[in-house]
Amino acid sequence: MKKHYFFATATLMLLVSVGLFAQASKPARENLKHAWAFESDGSDTVGNANATLEGSASISDGALVSSDGGNYAWADGSVVQINTYSELSIGVWFKSASVDANTGYTMVFYGGETIDGRGANGLFLSMSRGNDGDNGPYSRAGLSTGNIDAPNVQESGCNMPIEPDDAQLHHAVICVDATNVYYYFDGVISPDSPVALADQGNTLSALSNALVYFGKSGWNDPGYNGSIYDVMIFDKVLTEDEISYLYGLNAAPLSYGSGSAITSRNLVEFSVSQPNTGLLKIQGVDKLNSVELIALNGQLMRTFTNGETLLNVEGLASGLYVVRISTNEGTGVQKVIVR
Repeated sequence: MKKHYFFATATLMLLVSVGLFAQASKPARENLKHAWAFESDGSDTVGNANATLEGSASISDGALVSSDGGNYAWADGSVVQINTYSELSIGVWFKSASVDANTGYTMVFYGGETIDGRGANGLFLSMSRGNDGDNGPYSRAGLSTGNIDAPNVQESGCNMPIEPDDAQLHHAVICVDATNVYYYFDGVISPDSPVALADQGNTLSALSNALVYFGKSGWNDPGYNGSIYDVMIFDKVLTEDEISYLYGLNAAPLSYGSGSAITSRNLVEFSVSQPNTGLLKIQGVDKLNSVELIALNGQLMRTFTNGETLLNVEGLASGLYVVRISTNEGTGVQKVIVR
């Protein structure tokens, strides 16, 4: 049994110090270049890079269901053209098929090429890492260009000390500009972000436009066993505020109003405070369907479903948490310190 969650106190303090208290801010419509919602098929609802399903991959409950053995989806990399951006962000909502469903190196997203079984000149979001590393389980986002014989040696990548192979819904975002790569997991930036591209000589422009995979690695690795709900590509490095907004959607596709090709629930604005020790208070909404209190490592700590706005959080360790609400109007997310 893999241990999926590890978050040292020092890491938590670092995350607080880099400004986790961002307010949600909707990314601009003109920055969204491709979006695959997998509601009924592999249509790209923004661009023209429709995804094709391979093997026994399927669409179910608004998600691409992929698995090992050649069951994944792909899009034409020459249409996506990831190497034409001066900066970009790629976000993916995903959930493993079961606890410990992915025991090898797997990727929920890969864009690049495959040469002699190796993922070369590519960019990736890898949610399980096989050997887990010297410091325990982790997930990784990065890119490698130029070295087709040993691409892994030349990677510029960021690590999160979480391997989300737990059958829970998660959100991962990789951001790249001319200088750095950044990795966000469930709205939280990785402790080693940003990582400089120059250290390994990697560049966005050197990425290959050969292919884009969903639920499949560019390497001869196992396919991802799980569901991929939404994939979005933006032509900018998203701010923490914008990533908080996307995380708050809770896997609903992004919407830009009536007439948009993209439909979703709305993002609900609310506030949360702690009037007394052991209590949280939700304000700014009329009726709550549910409230979830989530630790920074992605673990669901408490769920409240009886509509109350005053929440009992006694027994929880002091620290920073994510509060996610659901109402008839949509969903919302905020961060709060429990004392």
